[in-house]
Amino acid sequence: MQVSVGFPFLRLPVNATECILECMDNSSILIFSITSTRATQLVANHNRQSEAIRINFGNDIKLHVKTRGVFNLLVVFQPTRTNPLALNTYVQVDETVHSWVNTYFQLKNYITHAMIVFNQKSIEVEVLRGYLFPKDLVEDQFRRLKYLLVISNNQFALSENSVLKGVQKVEVGYEERNRIWMISNKFDSPEFQLTGAYKISANDGRQATVVFKLTYGLSIVELIVGDFLTDNNFRLR
Repeated sequence: MQVSVGFPFLRLPVNATECILECMDNSSILIFSITSTRATQLVANHNRQSEAIRINFGNDIKLHVKTRGVFNLLVVFQPTRTNPLALNTYVQVDETVHSWVNTYFQLKNYITHAMIVFNQKSIEVEVLRGYLFPKDLVEDQFRRLKYLLVISNNQFALSENSVLKGVQKVEVGYEERNRIWMISNKFDSPEFQLTGAYKISANDGRQATVVFKLTYGLSIVELIVGDFLTDNNFRLR
């Protein structure tokens, strides 16, 4: 009889688990984090650093993490033909591509875990022409989200009416619009046309600024939680 012996990773001393986590690549550490609540906490305490999380919406959905100035692919999702709620999931570890079908653990769960694992409060979203940005995917992240960037070559998808439909908003004044424009250009951003800027408020009292821009045929929407105009560390894309 063949006996399978597991590796007692979760029972190792803290120093040993830290060494192992340090050797794991980004995809491996993300997938490990979803295996249990204890694994999630262990990875969160590991404090792996990143600069941003990016999601690409097109024929498939790609989740990236930016470390050391480079975006690395974490997971690829493809909707199944038989079940619209299921996702074909692909992860490459070293030279091997692992795949499975998700019916319970949805894309928004992966986004949540990616933000926890990589200690990130910034999300960048790219929406290709012909696809709409599914706002419900990031609604669960708003309590921890500090910055959201959405880029699309479909101007209608990111128009002020479609993005802020049903949302109470107040248009920012002339001086504040100028400050937004100056902050963007101070960091060598590409030339853009600022088409709108609004203040919105959440039920818990938090405030955010939503900025609409056009540049080189692309529509850009930025959501910034808090007062970024007084934050010297903030950088508009």
